[in-house]
Amino acid sequence: MRTYQQQGFSLIEVLIAIFVFGFGMLGIALYTANAMRATANNHARGTIMQAVAQTIEPMIYPTSNAASLTTNLTPLLAGLTISNDNGKDSYLVRLVNVINGDGASTIAIPATPISPVTAVLNVSYNGANGQVVTLNPIYTFYF
Repeated sequence: MRTYQQQGFSLIEVLIAIFVFGFGMLGIALYTANAMRATANNHARGTIMQAVAQTIEPMIYPTSNAASLTTNLTPLLAGLTISNDNGKDSYLVRLVNVINGDGASTIAIPATPISPVTAVLNVSYNGANGQVVTLNPIYTFYF
């Protein structure tokens, strides 16, 4: 009498292999989607910081004394809207905190600034998911 050995895979083995392979591919797809989202957010942050720097820095860095510091930072108290990408994107830039050279922290520009003065800005924009994202660039002035 001859015995025949089974060759190939049973249906249950094939189904389990497909399930395991599909589960692994789902994990890879989710990881890739998260990486793409993070890359888009970082690119947006970089673009925004570049737009803010190009607009704000020429306005506030010609600060050579306390009087020019007050003049240059005053428009940022109420908030300044900056447009980028031919007006497609806009960002609100506000001055949120000023740290005087003596360590005093105020929301307003000090009446008698003492060098160095650190200005903390607040930049708000709509992120990729429609949520408002905030960045806080910091500028320090020496005079």
